[in-house]
Amino acid sequence: MWIVTGILGCVLGSAITALLLRRRASGPAGPRDSLRQTVMRGIAHEIRNPLNTMSITLQLLEEDLAGESEPDRDAVLADVGRVRREVDRLERILSDFQRYARMQFRPDDMDIGALVNETLDFMEAEAARAGVEITRSVPQGVAAVADPALLRQAFLNVIVNAFQAIGEDGRLSVTVAAVGTDVVVSFADTGPGMDEAARRRAFEPYYSTKEDGTGLGLAVVSEVAEMHGGAADAKASPGAGTTVSLRIPLPTHASAIE
Repeated sequence: MWIVTGILGCVLGSAITALLLRRRASGPAGPRDSLRQTVMRGIAHEIRNPLNTMSITLQLLEEDLAGESEPDRDAVLADVGRVRREVDRLERILSDFQRYARMQFRPDDMDIGALVNETLDFMEAEAARAGVEITRSVPQGVAAVADPALLRQAFLNVIVNAFQAIGEDGRLSVTVAAVGTDVVVSFADTGPGMDEAARRRAFEPYYSTKEDGTGLGLAVVSEVAEMHGGAADAKASPGAGTTVSLRIPLPTHASAIE
């Protein structure tokens, strides 16, 4: 157990140190710094729960193996499986956290429509496996000054969330449209939707309606949108699916959607 805890401590320590150094270099604290502080406070709580489960399970396993009677093989395997599931959960939490901590904004001239299409093409095979139909209305020539790597990660996070919510025989509709001085990328799924309380908390770090969710996927989406001077939004109601939208300001020299 101490080996697992030690490794997690090193990884988590490195990630938090990277975040703190970036905050120190960026100057006075702002809204995104406050969000990152919330994430750093939450990571300890998120890691403590599976660690407690692992600790209790390993203690029971030690007692079984140290007893005078022959240990129950099925019970031992069940305990090992429980620890393995918690390790997998920790790996997901730390992977999402490190991805969040390493985000750096590197804007460049780009075509958002082309990036959306490339991302959807990349996810087509996964959509087929999941039984999800993707429809798209994505024009080319949507000029923007943006970070393609961050936007791609945000798009992937929304798409993966949608696939998990939809289940089989569902649909994900993706649109890109100019709305005033912004370009809006919307992902509308046919999943179960959310009630108003869940919708309001959708972009909170560590909030998830999924049992094995880390709650950082949509938090990353929100931060990426804010890094671009925009915002993320979710519209949903129970039984009517969910639409997640990213609104990104168009540069003054950008041409209209062709």
